[in-house]
Amino acid sequence: ADLPQGIYYVNVQSEDCTMTSVEIRITEPTPLEVVPTITDISCNGAADGSIALNVQGGTGNYQFAISPNLNQFDDSATFTGLDSGSYQVIAQDENGCFEVISFDITEPAELQMTYTATPEICVGDEDGTIALTITGGTAPYSASLNSNNDSDYVQDRTTFDNLASDTYVVFVKDANGCT
Repeated sequence: ADLPQGIYYVNVQSEDCTMTSVEIRITEPTPLEVVPTITDISCNGAADGSIALNVQGGTGNYQFAISPNLNQFDDSATFTGLDSGSYQVIAQDENGCFEVISFDITEPAELQMTYTATPEICVGDEDGTIALTITGGTAPYSASLNSNNDSDYVQDRTTFDNLASDTYVVFVKDANGCT
C-alpha cells in the first residue's frame, strides 16, 4: 500500500519452492498543467470577460468549476460572460488531482469625450475647429465627423480643422470598437 513509483518484484515462498514475479512497474502520471487564457471585458458594462483553460497531464478526462460555485463541475474548459471581479477556477482530472487558478477580470473605464469648438473668424472663412479630449475605453482611439461608418474613422485623430459654420456630430471609437 502507498508504494512510490518504481520497479517491484513479488517474491512468493512456500515450504518447497520460491517464485519471483515478473517485473511490476508502478508509474506516476505526468503532472497536471493548466495554462489559462484570460480575456478582459471589451467595453464598459459589456460583461463579456472569459477564461479558457488549456490542460495537459494528469489522468483521464478533466472537469472544471468556477467561483462562486466551486463544487459544481462541468466538462467545459471555457467560461464566458464574466463580469469584472476576482475569480477562481479548479481544473481536476479523474484521480482528483487538481490545480486552482486565481485571476481577475478587469473592465475599462467608460469611453468619454469632451470637445472644444472654435467658430469661423469671419463668415465663409471655413476656419472653425473641433478639438477632442478622449478618456476611458482602450486606446488607441479613432474619430469620425458626421459618419459612423468604419471606413470614415481615423486613428489618433483628435482635431477637425477648416470647418464652416454648421452643426456637426463627432463619433469616437476605441481599440475594442466601443463607441
